[in-house]
Amino acid sequence: MPKTLRAIGVLVLVVPYSLFVSACSRQSASPTAPTSSSSEVPAPPPQGATITGVVSFASGPASSVAVGVEASTVSAVSDAAGNFVLANVPAADVVLTFTAPGVAAALPLGTVSTSDRIHVNVTLSGSAATLDSQEHMGTSNVVDADGTIENLHVTTRTFVLSGVTVNVAADAVIRRGSQPVDLASLSNGDRVHVHGTKNGSAIDASEVIAQVNTPAPPNPDVTLKGVVASLTGTCPALSMSVGGGLVKTGSATVFNAKACAQLENGDTVYAIGPKQSDGSVLASKIYYVAPTPPPAPTPTPAPNPDVTLKGDIAGLTGTCPALSMTVGGAAVKTGSATVFNAKTCAELKNGDTVYAIGPKQSDGSVLASKIYYVAPTPPPAPAPTPNPDVTLKGDIAGLTGTCPALSMTVGGAAVKTSSATVFNVKTCAELKNGDTVYAIGPKQSDGAVLASKIYYVTPPSPSPIPVYVSGIVDGRTGTCPSLSLSIGGTVVKTNASTVFGGKACADIVIGSQVNTRNLKQSDGTLLATDVQVVK
Repeated sequence: MPKTLRAIGVLVLVVPYSLFVSACSRQSASPTAPTSSSSEVPAPPPQGATITGVVSFASGPASSVAVGVEASTVSAVSDAAGNFVLANVPAADVVLTFTAPGVAAALPLGTVSTSDRIHVNVTLSGSAATLDSQEHMGTSNVVDADGTIENLHVTTRTFVLSGVTVNVAADAVIRRGSQPVDLASLSNGDRVHVHGTKNGSAIDASEVIAQVNTPAPPNPDVTLKGVVASLTGTCPALSMSVGGGLVKTGSATVFNAKACAQLENGDTVYAIGPKQSDGSVLASKIYYVAPTPPPAPTPTPAPNPDVTLKGDIAGLTGTCPALSMTVGGAAVKTGSATVFNAKTCAELKNGDTVYAIGPKQSDGSVLASKIYYVAPTPPPAPAPTPNPDVTLKGDIAGLTGTCPALSMTVGGAAVKTSSATVFNVKTCAELKNGDTVYAIGPKQSDGAVLASKIYYVTPPSPSPIPVYVSGIVDGRTGTCPSLSLSIGGTVVKTNASTVFGGKACADIVIGSQVNTRNLKQSDGTLLATDVQVVK
């Protein structure tokens, strides 16, 4: 599969696969707790997942690229061969970031557990990061890998995935999309997902799922991330700029972490939705990204050094700015000098997770100089529905029924439409047998697909056929480059786009021998694309 097609899978996107949508639902994880010389919060032992990989450009390895984990301090720089290692990656929905001159890209990897070991191969191009392959090994040597099939041998039931040999058991589940197939139906170059166990340097596969090589439907979702600017309108119909792109919202837009009415200029958000004909994005989702609190200052030796507490607020009493509460089981007080981040003093409530930083008092309480609110992690993306959409492409045949209730076959499969079906390019009434379409929708109990969308595919226009005229010039009028030449009685015209060879335009005279290639115009005249002067 070409890299340009694989990139769609990651960015839409656009892609039929919704990698890019689940990535945008992630919020920044809790910040790393500020350091402290107090024994109140002992430093945790190093732990977490390990992510290794190779980054490259289309021209070769990408050296000196800063690779990081979004919303954490974990980072590394790729070496001359593009290799990098990220250690102690926190368990979370991980998004990798890539930064270098001319490069600012992000790549969602999904949920990572503490003991996981992951290897990725990534191609970078500007703001796009393409996941070429991935191997994800968890506990008990269980491994999931993605990549492109190489060196397929049906007899030995093996193939190579990003340099790793995959052994396919005789009872392994093999599918292309949702359709069961045998190993011989796969081909070198197919994009596959492999589930199995690690066996030395090889993988023993119990399941192989090949990607259906179907082009993405028109008008896929795009994702913009940036700071809200030029916010206008009244909820739910807002208009704003996000990352330099125009974004609009409507009654169907879902807001996360901040409600529609709470958005303001300066907020950082993900905006996800299809691009409209006017170039704007109609957002189906707006995810607010809570700001990462600034790091706490490095404590300096003092008679009463700061301590740092992290936990949920309980027993909140008092009136701003003088509050009393417990944080992580310890007493905390605030005063007029306390600095609040993300939430104001008046917005705090029991159950909020915060960092409380300040010196310990003689009564054992902490007088907070800073209260940093930690935004909750957004809920995980919803699980896929039991009856997912399938996509069919082919020519319509056996068309019957009356709009909106039609029956037909598309690519040999039964398809039905209803009043909820959306038609693109051609209306329901304009469809006919022989039209090429995409039919997208869930499969019904009778095996037919109930189409939620019918996309008409416009046939390509035929290329014009050139007309060749050769002979002696017996008539010449006009001024170069716009000439009218009579060649054996046939009139040929030239213009500024005509390419002259052998001699220049001005050298053509009556009696010159020429060979011409021409395109017939709508008025029947011949316009030369090339004129070769023989003598």
